[in-house]
Amino acid sequence: MVLRKVIDYPEYIQAEFNPAFVEMQYFGYLNRDIDTGGFNFWLGILNGGASPRGMVCAFVTSTEYQNKYSVLLTHSNVECAP
Repeated sequence: MVLRKVIDYPEYIQAEFNPAFVEMQYFGYLNRDIDTGGFNFWLGILNGGASPRGMVCAFVTSTEYQNKYSVLLTHSNVECAP
């Protein structure tokens, strides 16, 4: 019961959600381990209040992601602008 109360605090959820979300993007889209610089960059973006949608867009329009699944680069992160 006490553990449930602790993990339901918005501060705890936010502190755990953003790092897990960033790590999930690396594993899910890029199929690799995180790199510290990139992880810290994206975590800073999310902790600064940015929408996770922009981060996902940047991952799927990245050259690294597109090179994994195609020989043509058809997208760029310009498409991610609001």
